[in-house]
Amino acid sequence: MSKTSTAQQSAGDGDVYSRLLAVKIPTLEDLKDLCRLEASGQQMYQQMCAVAPNEAVKSLLARNGQEEMAHAHRVRRVIALLFGERFPVPSAADTEPYPAPPVSRDGLKGLADAEFAGEGFYVGWAAVIGNEAAAKLLRQNGTEEARHGRRLLEAIDQLPH
Repeated sequence: MSKTSTAQQSAGDGDVYSRLLAVKIPTLEDLKDLCRLEASGQQMYQQMCAVAPNEAVKSLLARNGQEEMAHAHRVRRVIALLFGERFPVPSAADTEPYPAPPVSRDGLKGLADAEFAGEGFYVGWAAVIGNEAAAKLLRQNGTEEARHGRRLLEAIDQLPH
């Protein structure tokens, strides 16, 4: 669940992101929106990889992007567990693109902060959904959100001076 202030300013996804942050108990539609948002995160990281200044930064960004799609697949499984509905995960190409932050110290730090916030978001939803199997999937996403933040901080250290 990776958004920055730049991305939040774009139409569509930024509004969804802001709305989801305020949700305390997710509905089916909230989870579908989250699934779409996570799938679009892969596209954002791919955009950043395309302009990464070196292979070390590119590798860290690419790993985060792969996990964003994995988050979408877990949210799809949560939907099935909680609501019994099959919801297809959109491909990165089928999601609405939003602007990637710059691959700079400030851009990566802002994105890292958003990724760290994602951990608390997922843990909060896991605590209230009333299904341990689904909660475990959400907590796993939260753990990976924090790992994304750490990778982004590592990427900052790999930027040319």
